[in-house]
Amino acid sequence: MRGGAVDQNLILQGESILFSSAHALGFFSTINPKVIREVNLYRSILPAEYGGRLSSVLVVDTRSGNREKIRIGGGMGPVSARFNVEGPFANKAGSFLASWRGSYSDWILQQVQDPAIKRSTASFYDVNLLVDYDLSEADQLHLSLYAAKDQFSYNQAFGFNYGTRAAEVGYEKKWNNGLISELSLVANTFEAAREQLSGLATGILTNGITYYKIKEKVTWPVGDDWHFTAGFENIWYRQPGQQLTPTGEVSTLTATTLEKEQARESALFAEATWQLHPNVTIKAGLRGNHYQYLGGRTLLAYEGDFSDNNVSDTLRYGSGDAIATYRTLEPRVSLLFRMTDQHSLRGGYSRTSQYVNQVFNTDTPAPQSQFQLSTPYIPPFLAHNFSLGWFANTPKNHWEFGVEGFYRAFDQLWDYKDFAVLNLNPYLEQELITGQGKAYGAEVTLKRRASRFEGQFSYTWSRTTYQIPGINAGNWYPAPFDQPHNVNAVLQYRINERQRLNANFVYASGRPTTAPLTSYSFTGALPVPIYTERNQLRIPDYHRLDVSWQLGMNKNKEKGFKTSWDFTLYNVYGRRNPFSVFYTQRANQRYDFVANRLSVLGAAFPSISFNFEWL
Repeated sequence: MRGGAVDQNLILQGESILFSSAHALGFFSTINPKVIREVNLYRSILPAEYGGRLSSVLVVDTRSGNREKIRIGGGMGPVSARFNVEGPFANKAGSFLASWRGSYSDWILQQVQDPAIKRSTASFYDVNLLVDYDLSEADQLHLSLYAAKDQFSYNQAFGFNYGTRAAEVGYEKKWNNGLISELSLVANTFEAAREQLSGLATGILTNGITYYKIKEKVTWPVGDDWHFTAGFENIWYRQPGQQLTPTGEVSTLTATTLEKEQARESALFAEATWQLHPNVTIKAGLRGNHYQYLGGRTLLAYEGDFSDNNVSDTLRYGSGDAIATYRTLEPRVSLLFRMTDQHSLRGGYSRTSQYVNQVFNTDTPAPQSQFQLSTPYIPPFLAHNFSLGWFANTPKNHWEFGVEGFYRAFDQLWDYKDFAVLNLNPYLEQELITGQGKAYGAEVTLKRRASRFEGQFSYTWSRTTYQIPGINAGNWYPAPFDQPHNVNAVLQYRINERQRLNANFVYASGRPTTAPLTSYSFTGALPVPIYTERNQLRIPDYHRLDVSWQLGMNKNKEKGFKTSWDFTLYNVYGRRNPFSVFYTQRANQRYDFVANRLSVLGAAFPSISFNFEWL
């Protein structure tokens, strides 16, 4: 988001943090659309109640079940199926909503002519259970249970799987003066594994992260001009430590387990919204973060740079000991100025920090990439975010237009040394270098709302660069997620009450990469590759067009039953978008390399699904 890395976006389902947002290598979202009530995306200028990420916050509020009667729905197609049921209980004092999705796509892979794809497998499922119960007119309990699992293997050579289990309990109290208190308790575990299935190095590399969260938020409207929000949040992180387990009788791997890690992130926040004038709204807030990296584990003491040559001692910390403490104050302010009924200016500033980062050194980070807590030697990321935009709409809101510029200054971040060893490294600080960065650009959006034709178009131009001593001679270089051009277009045309046509187009510049150009050898030894400078080349651009036709059947009013069909053509023009890029020696040559593109679905893919609902 706006030049930020994949892990710099906070994704919340209710109050539960999701560390992975995609099923099936990005083809499905891990959030089931059938449980969504409302979605809010905050870019750069974040409300004070949200923290822990640099770039953005995506808040997905889940809905309640039907309070009047039981409703059942679902759908099935050649790749996946879904089923949901909802309804009241306790004389309509409560409601429930249960939803399941799953895939069975292996038979599709068997039809592909490519032998490597034919020997691959992919599957996923997710389950949601939402329960709401009114203790009284002013008191409500909420329970949310969520589980998701993904599995993928390629050519019987390697594979990975990952999954989430989350539980949330919420209590909402409404007071007579309009004050609302919301208390939530969350427990969440994310687990991931990468498995080597062939060769002498067969084994499973596992990692993950668990957290427990408590949050209290109070909102209080005061008259028509003021609105206050305040509260606190505590998150306890537990990281099991990477573990390598050899598999197979001939594996040459050695079983290895890293030490467990834990940390605590606490915050106090307060924010006020002031309607200064009918045309002027000011929102100002402050978030204070207090982070502690905790024992027990063993750390090295250094005299000078973080390297084996400068190790002076080995330090052992007991469980719960505060090893390192970081504090940040994060002011947030935004201004809305309505120039006319159809034109407005919006701008603001926010300070953000991030204490949990995802560690990867590949062009395509996968969910099994490890999570790194901030330590005495690995500092948190820090950033200043600025934005200013102009927005306009027609009198009947049939058209909306906006253009917004943004700038982000990273005053503290880190990147990896050349040839860094990241997996199973208990002293990762020896592979990292701290520096600074910047991201800037502009977004243009156009929306059309009408009875028959709706659509949205957005274009983003952005650049993200780092400057870190020891990398590219200290010069500025493209960040791993620097993508100058991004285009998204969604169109929907309603032919009649029963039929709709939809089209979706996405385009993104290829991300930077570091590649071997040639190699050399001494006296016939193995070739030693010579690489470009950091991130000087780019993987191929990503672009794709999808179209669909939705056909709704007549509703049976007597039985309260309706059906519909969805006909979809994914990747219409068969673009071989890269899932990953890897390099091998050119055939019959010793010193040159060739780039190889792995495309999981590099052809047009038709699909049909049948949907049903008992009303």
